[in-house]
Amino acid sequence: MGTYQGNDRRDDIINGSRKADYINGKGGNDKLYGHDGNDSIYGGNGNDLLDGGNGDDRLLGESGNDTLSGGAGVDLLNGGVGNDILDGGADGDSIHGYLGADLLSGGAGADFFAYISPDDSNSIGGIDTIRDFNPAEDLLEFGGDLAWIDANTSASGLQRWEYVGETRLASELSDGNGQATLAYSNGVTTLTLYRYGSSDAYMTLQFEGQYQPGEITGIVNGLPVTPYEFIVW
Repeated sequence: MGTYQGNDRRDDIINGSRKADYINGKGGNDKLYGHDGNDSIYGGNGNDLLDGGNGDDRLLGESGNDTLSGGAGVDLLNGGVGNDILDGGADGDSIHGYLGADLLSGGAGADFFAYISPDDSNSIGGIDTIRDFNPAEDLLEFGGDLAWIDANTSASGLQRWEYVGETRLASELSDGNGQATLAYSNGVTTLTLYRYGSSDAYMTLQFEGQYQPGEITGIVNGLPVTPYEFIVW
């Protein structure tokens, strides 16, 4: 295993080996290449390029507007804070843009697009765009503290999000559920979640292409969404 450290005060170009490498770019606008092996690559501060290459890699952009490419292998990508571009590449990857208006691509394979907070994709933290969601194999993955997934915090238990059409209804649903809308315009489908009792968008996700209700599915902490009715759209 090779260990490679960048310099806080300059833009580094670091090439890993054919083995499992640890690479940390630290400060600066770095270009970090893992090549072969199951690598762990950290961008640090700055607008960085992280390329995992072959192998099951872990890429963390951290601060800055970063570009992450998983390459071949089952990779984990986390953009960190900033407006990032993430591409999982071949095989099934886990892709988490985190804060910022991120552009996310899964590439080939059954990919997970992960979210642990509404601020991962809303007007506060920045709205994500998923560029190649494949309804046949890709999933949204909602994790972390389940409280944030609750559509109605004034009711006991976890309330679900109910699809109501392209726009939010003026009146609340009688069953106490939150509202989910799905609208297509200019080549983009927008999924918006509204908590019960609020007309403000709680979470918004954009998808390049046109999608119908039921085509965008997901899991909550590893559990399929539809059978457990946490989220329905």
